[in-house]
Amino acid sequence: MIEIPERTTDRNITDPIRKAPTSAVDNSRMSYLNMNMPDRTEQVKALANDTRMEILRLLADPSRHFAHQESADPVEFGVCVHQLAKKFSISQPTMSRHLKLLRRAEFISTSRKEKWMYCSRKDAGLNEYWDWMKRSLNIQGTDRTDRRSPIIVNPREVLLEQWEDDAKGAVQWRTLISGDRTASQDLVCGLAYFAPHDTLEIHHHAETEIVHVLKGAGTAYFDDHVTEMMEGTTIYVGRNTPHGWTAGPDGMTLLYTIAASSFSDIRYIFSGNEES
Repeated sequence: MIEIPERTTDRNITDPIRKAPTSAVDNSRMSYLNMNMPDRTEQVKALANDTRMEILRLLADPSRHFAHQESADPVEFGVCVHQLAKKFSISQPTMSRHLKLLRRAEFISTSRKEKWMYCSRKDAGLNEYWDWMKRSLNIQGTDRTDRRSPIIVNPREVLLEQWEDDAKGAVQWRTLISGDRTASQDLVCGLAYFAPHDTLEIHHHAETEIVHVLKGAGTAYFDDHVTEMMEGTTIYVGRNTPHGWTAGPDGMTLLYTIAASSFSDIRYIFSGNEES
């Protein structure tokens, strides 16, 4: 995972929003606002790091990424700091420092349950920061359907993910295009990596999907038949069609495209299991 050096901002720059008031009444009101206004320097610093950005993305859908958490419901109580550290393969003190910056920026909230610390994303804080950015920089609202600039993603800069439940399969993936991560809509695109003989168990979802074999070979399983997959094979999967993939002895890499605006919108339903 690439660590982007944290940017610094000159704290001596005058923020026009915090301009000195001209009356005692205004002074009292401004003091109250300043006490409750997030520190913009802290917010910029919090977002100037790939790890912290990915933490915020994962916390947007805790039921998907931390469904295995047993100590407390990840949606109701938040995600345990220990689980986050494990997810990123970093020490708990390092993860705590990342979370401290996000908390100071008002992007997450924390709470304690017994001996564990839990955190949740504060969408209100993120929305407030975005609104402030639009006002400060005079950013006009844009419709993503009118977007003409391309979105370019380097896979090596995207977090590698996998199911926490081994029963779903050992496949790993990188979500490259998704509305909750990129300024896009209507399509989700990513890469799925299968080690030799790895499997993504039979499942279905409401969205149509196209899968293309970039490398290696394997087997595709459907309710009524089985078909071999080789480099260049392209498969269209209809809505709610049960399907699964198994890699051959040399492994397999798939490019998948799903008709959804965000990966978090897709509900994978595995045979015999509830939604994921």
